[in-house]
Amino acid sequence: MARADDVRKRLDHNDEIYSVRFAGLSRATRSVAELDSLIAAAQELAADARALPGQTGTTLYGEAQAQLERLRGERTEIGRAHV
Repeated sequence: MARADDVRKRLDHNDEIYSVRFAGLSRATRSVAELDSLIAAAQELAADARALPGQTGTTLYGEAQAQLERLRGERTEIGRAHV
């Protein structure tokens, strides 16, 4: 089972990657494949966070789900921009 601090670090790492490689760039220039990789990592994080006990697990799971939803929403918008 993943530890809470590991899940936190991975959540923060995903946010950093998004900020560096996507934020502020035109959606038409963003890599769908790279975003799909971030989405896969966020899905794994959500599963790991859900397995954590107590309030910490609940909180991290909520954050992981929010990150996943943001990334999926961005994936939809990038797809529209590539049409």
